[in-house]
This record gives sequence, C-alpha cells and structure tokens, in this order.
Amino acid sequence: MKLAAPLTDSALWAGALALTLALMFSASSASSKASAKVSTKASAVKGDLANTAYWRTFIEQGRKQLASKSLQEAEVSFRQALRSVKREPHSVDDLVLCMRSLADVLHTEDYQEEPWKLYRQSLKQLERQYGKESVKLIPLLLTMGSVTEVEGQYKKAAEFYQRAANLAQSNIGPQSFELANCLHHLGHALSQDGPYRDAEDNYRSALGIMMAQSALPSSEPLLELLSDYLDLLHKYTGPAKILASQYEKELLKDQVQELGKTRAVPQSAWQQELERQKQIQAQPNGNANLNNGRIVIDNNGAVESFSTVAQLLSSLPSATSSSDAASANSANQGDQIEYYERMVAIDVKTLGPKHPSVARDLKGLAAVYVEQHRYSEARPLLERALDIYQSVYAPDDLSVQRLKVLLALITEQAKATGDTASGVEDADLAVIPLQAQTFEVAQRLNELAFLDYSQGKLEDSRNHYAWALSGIANATGRRSVFVAACLQDYVLVMLSSGRKTEAEKMQMQARSILAEALSAKLLRAYK
Repeated sequence: MKLAAPLTDSALWAGALALTLALMFSASSASSKASAKVSTKASAVKGDLANTAYWRTFIEQGRKQLASKSLQEAEVSFRQALRSVKREPHSVDDLVLCMRSLADVLHTEDYQEEPWKLYRQSLKQLERQYGKESVKLIPLLLTMGSVTEVEGQYKKAAEFYQRAANLAQSNIGPQSFELANCLHHLGHALSQDGPYRDAEDNYRSALGIMMAQSALPSSEPLLELLSDYLDLLHKYTGPAKILASQYEKELLKDQVQELGKTRAVPQSAWQQELERQKQIQAQPNGNANLNNGRIVIDNNGAVESFSTVAQLLSSLPSATSSSDAASANSANQGDQIEYYERMVAIDVKTLGPKHPSVARDLKGLAAVYVEQHRYSEARPLLERALDIYQSVYAPDDLSVQRLKVLLALITEQAKATGDTASGVEDADLAVIPLQAQTFEVAQRLNELAFLDYSQGKLEDSRNHYAWALSGIANATGRRSVFVAACLQDYVLVMLSSGRKTEAEKMQMQARSILAEALSAKLLRAYK
C-alpha cells in the first residue's frame, strides 16, 4: 500500500487561500441577496403607500367633479378608485366607500342594474364584517330605500327604511335623531302608496323626537319633515270630524280671503296676521286700507272681534312726524313724559284745548304710559283725546273709531291685569332646539297645528301649538303680535279640549300682548 506524499507548505497556503476566498464570496453573495430582499420589501411598501394614496386621490377628485355636476368625469374617477383599492390591501370601509361612490353617481346618471349591484355588494360586505345588526348599515339602508323609492317601489323602500329604523332604535336609542330621520323616510314612503295613517304616525313620532333634541344639525331636516307632514294632511284628512272655529261666521261675513284651508275651515288667526304683514310690507308707506275691516264697538265699549283688534294693530303705519322724531331722541321715558306734558301745555295755550294737535300729544303721552303698563294713567289721556276728536270729526270718522278700539282694549286690559303685564313668560314655553326657533319653522308648525285642530286631532294640535308658540316667541319676541295670533288659535284648541282655565290664561296673555303693542309708535301713527 502506497502512502500519499506529504503536502508542502506552499500547497497548504494555496488551499487556505482558496478556502478563504470561497467563504468571502459566499458571504458577499448572501449579503447581496439580503440587501436585495430588503430593497425589494422597501419598494413594495412604498408602492403600497403610493397606491393607497392613489385611490383616495381619485375619490377626492370624483367628489369635486360631482359637486360641479361633471357626472361622467366623476364616474371615471370613482371607477379608477374602485380598481385601485382592490389591487392593494384595504379595509371593508374603504372598499364600500369606493363602491357606494360609484353607485351613487351611476344612479344619478339613471343607470339601474350596475348601481343596484354595487349597493347590494356593499351591504353584504358590511354585514359580513360587522354583522346584520350593526349601526354601520343604517346610512346604506337609507340610500337603498331612497333609490327604490325614486323608482316607485314604495313597499320595498319602506322595508329598507323600517330595517334602518329598527337598527337605530336598538343601537342608538328611541329618542335619537338618527331614528327620527329613519322614521321620516319611512313615513314618506308610506305616504306615497298608503297606509296613510301609518305614514302620519311615523311623521308624528319623528317630529316629537326632533323637537325633543337638545340640538339639531340644522333646521333643514325639521323643515323637510314639516313640509312632508303638511303635504300628507292636506292630501289625507282621515276619518276625524272637521271642526269649525268659533270665529268662522265672523270671518265669512267679512269675506276674508282664505288661504291654505282644509275643506270649509277658515284660515287661522296666525295666517291672517301673516297675510296682513305681507300686505303692509308691500305698500310703499306701510299704510293698510281699513275700509273693508270691521271695527265694531258694542254698547259696553268692549271690542267685538278679537281678530279685528289684531288687524287694526298690524295695519298702523309708522310714525314720521317731527314731534315723534324729537321725542325719540329723548334720553329716557321720563324725558318723553316731560316732553309731551310741555307740548300739551303749549298746544292748549296757543291752539286751544279742543285742537287736534292737543289730542295728538295726549296720545303720545299715553303711549309712554302704555309702554310702562301704567294703563290707569294712560286711559284718562286717551279719553280726553277721544273727546277732542269727537268734537272735531264726524262720529264715523276712522280716527274716532280707531281711538275707541284702542281705549276699549286698554280698559279691558286694565280690568284684567291692573297695571302689570301678563304676557308669555319662559315658564309658559316648551323647550325646543335652537334650530327650531326660527320664523319659518314656527310658520309651518302653526299651519300643522291648525290642520290638526280642523281635523279633530286635538292632542296633536295641542302639542304642535306648544312648539309653535315657543318657536315664534323666541324668533319674534315674547310679546309680538304673532305670538298673540298663535295664542288666539291655541285658545280654540284648549276650549275644544275642555281646558277652560288654560284657555282663559292664554286669552289674557294675548290681550296683554296686544295692549303692550299699543305703544307710542302705534298711537303716534294717528293724524
């Protein structure tokens, strides 16, 4: 057996060198591969971020195009957003957002099959991710209900709205704004194809919930609800008995123009006041024609028609005389009293005690006392002015008749309340959201309450008048003539409901407001 020759030093060195070089090459190769992997991952992450930002960019671009009514361009942007979001990791909410955005614009463009397919896919995605009882389904259900309602499928729309309402009630609460919004939609769908009573029930519940909110997003949801509610009542009167107001006969005698009435029921005092104010504003000098208005004083000196007093007050023109301007510049009411007392003395001395200028200044002085609710001091001044007018003008002169009405009302007010005011106070007003305290909302609530009353729905009418009174008091002031008109209608409902004590209080409040309305501005309007 032959032994191998021993390795030389040079051979050992060469082998060691080769082994070292091999190890170095292997390490370098591994390092290069690792660096390449890291670089590839970093590029992938950057690509993810870029793509994610990309679909969001398309969404924002589509929204801007949609706002500018560029529907086709918005459709292209939303399609690109949907394609982009599917290629990269995304959440269910991201995917649903893209699908709904595209479906919405397609529906606006009158496509039918594709948007509905996208809506159903969105619903399935949300149900799979969050469950069929999740509150996240509500906005989509409302959208799907609106789409089917536009297509005339009212029963199917009602099913979507009902499901949304059930989810809102169980997840958010029975007094939530979201539930009120769902009930509004449900009522609207039912009102299109019946049953009308169910539609009214949903409107009533939605309105009650909205008015109980501490705040609303805006007044628009409330105004839309009231508009739909009024449309329903105008279209469907229901089986309730139609009630006639106590002043219907008087209004028919005067042939007052009817507006927004149901069957043979005359317009409300609120509506009359609103129409009169519009007529006054339309006239250049604000002078309303009272020749057709009945101003009647009975033998006891009391005002025969309460609505006639409101008509009289709202028709008075603004004061424009120089003496009025001078008194308006007085520092306070004490200065005004002193001013008018001095003017009365001067007029009596220079013109005589029976001159109309004396009566004018007496009325100006009485106006200051009326503003202070000092009726016992204002009344003799007006009586003295009336005596002057009667000695100068004919008994049927309009100035004489006007002053008799004013004097009668002040006398009645003084008997009822003495020298203190008894108008609407905060304790008398229902608590309603700030967004409901507007003239427009109050106007619709008044109309709704009067329709309820005319159809015999007294409980609904009481609730709606309570809200209307609060709204108009906050919108126009606690003692405006519109508050008095609302109270006048409210009184009729209370009397029909057997609530005589409350009705009498409201009647006194209304008369007190009208008495205060006989301020210096109104009294000085007389020539």
